[in-house]
Amino acid sequence: MIEDPREVERRRLLGIEYSEGPTREDLVEALEEVSFSSIILIFRTVLEMLKAIEILQILFGLNV
Repeated sequence: MIEDPREVERRRLLGIEYSEGPTREDLVEALEEVSFSSIILIFRTVLEMLKAIEILQILFGLNV
């Protein structure tokens, strides 16, 4: 990736050290967090659907 020379100069003037970006461990950690959050969201959605089915069964005597 080509860096903007103005950004390089700004960091130099501010004394900010620049790493080459996130480490492999940082990327793995972020992916694990996203995956875990997605699994929780899926479980919550399924639970809400099961509750809705139970309510329908009670209200209308349905066996879904």
